[in-house]
Amino acid sequence: MNSSTDVLINIRLKKDNSCWKSVSTFGGHSGQVKDIAWDPTGSYLLSCSYDQTTRCYAPSVNHGSIIEIARPQVHGYDLTSIASISSSRFVSGADEKILRVFAAPRNFVEMLKSISKYDCQKLFPDPTQIAGHNATIPALGLSNKITDSVNIQGNENLAADDIINRDNIFVEGVPVEEYLMQDTLWPEIHKLYGHGFEIFTVASNHSGTLIASACKASRSESAVIIIWDSKEWRRRCELQCHKLTVVQLAFSNNDSFLLSVSRDRTFAISIRSSENPFDWKLQLTSEQKYSKVHSRIIWCCAWTPDDKYFVTGARDKKLCFWRFDGNDIELVAERKHLHAVTAVEFVPKLCNKHYILAVGFENGEIEIEKWNLDQYDIKSTGNSLKRWLAHSEIVNRLRFRPKEGSWLSTDNVDNHIWELASASNDRSVIVYQLILL
Repeated sequence: MNSSTDVLINIRLKKDNSCWKSVSTFGGHSGQVKDIAWDPTGSYLLSCSYDQTTRCYAPSVNHGSIIEIARPQVHGYDLTSIASISSSRFVSGADEKILRVFAAPRNFVEMLKSISKYDCQKLFPDPTQIAGHNATIPALGLSNKITDSVNIQGNENLAADDIINRDNIFVEGVPVEEYLMQDTLWPEIHKLYGHGFEIFTVASNHSGTLIASACKASRSESAVIIIWDSKEWRRRCELQCHKLTVVQLAFSNNDSFLLSVSRDRTFAISIRSSENPFDWKLQLTSEQKYSKVHSRIIWCCAWTPDDKYFVTGARDKKLCFWRFDGNDIELVAERKHLHAVTAVEFVPKLCNKHYILAVGFENGEIEIEKWNLDQYDIKSTGNSLKRWLAHSEIVNRLRFRPKEGSWLSTDNVDNHIWELASASNDRSVIVYQLILL
């Protein structure tokens, strides 16, 4: 056990007793897991934690299991939020005032090709978006610097395939802990400055052109939502929607609206200008008509797949369903639970005229619920994951894989399967498989 990095390093003696060799082992976060994000194609999953690391998971086809394939960020601050911009970009926030943007290096692309058997030309169609071979952290720095394979090997003709298949990097096709710690960092390509306090939440729109972020706030001046241009990495707009910390942000599926929920017990919807995609304005807040629906902090929110409705969940144990016609809102259903609602997410498509959603609770349980469109009736599907199947502490985030079918399947013929990732304060990331007929 490495006490300085909170990881388990497993070694064994070679058969000829000549030397010791690293062996792949189980791993995971050593601190509370605060956020998770699928890449837009559902090929890999990112997680960030108070252990100050970001981790990446992908299928190992030969083993028929999900493994940690990379550790893109090892930071000096507790990580609080993460969002995938594209298959080759993600942005993260921590207990600092800066957002950091990372780009996939060549060795990550080659690992996905080798271990997950992905068509990486399709997954990463623009080679200019790939940043160097890998990255390193300076001795006294926090920023991952691009490292080119030429500088590492001193041989311009050495292929990336040769680099990642060196002895002692993989054991039986799985990256060992030593390699994950040292050689799987992603280069940091941009820093985004603008917030006055520690970053609390970040989101990317579905087209990957915009980032929205918010920081901790004890007054309205600090509770701004900043809209960033993810092409030129510039601050484009500020939205003043709340009085206290914005807890979660969610872009609608058509990227025209931004839903925000706050510690001040309100939610707000901002709208994008039809003429300028970077011009946003506040359209409405719950204070105008529904100021007393939630009596405690609103922890979570999510849009239905068709953007006609959205849902909010709060510490008051309520899950509220709202109709949104583009101009106004209406409370259409409300369900009281036994525990505070801390996370919610919809299956990305309708299932037999039902919206299917996953609800996470403060006690660690997860419940799958369905909402009948004709009757506005919310019911449990009976698929309730109790604490011994789900988590032992608060569920911080739920994310359905954006692609239907099994993550481990290469042919994707198994329709009706949706996979749900969850993150919790109990330091775990779990992926569940749901069959919805």
